[in-house]
Amino acid sequence: MILIKSQKPKIFCIGHNKTGTTTIESVLKDFGYAMGNQVKGDIFLDVWYKIKYYLMQLNINVNKDIDTKLLNV
Repeated sequence: MILIKSQKPKIFCIGHNKTGTTTIESVLKDFGYAMGNQVKGDIFLDVWYKIKYYLMQLNINVNKDIDTKLLNV
């Protein structure tokens, strides 16, 4: 596996409609930042919450047992 360290910091822009998030995206693209795919992210988030809900029904401590393993903490 090849790891490439980016010289640019990650920037997260989260906001409601009409708060300038599209403008920020355009500016960041102009400065050469890569953008994530919002549609894929929305789908992933929906699936992730369904999985977490299912695991909670099984009495698995989702935040401690699952999230920390995914984050390699």
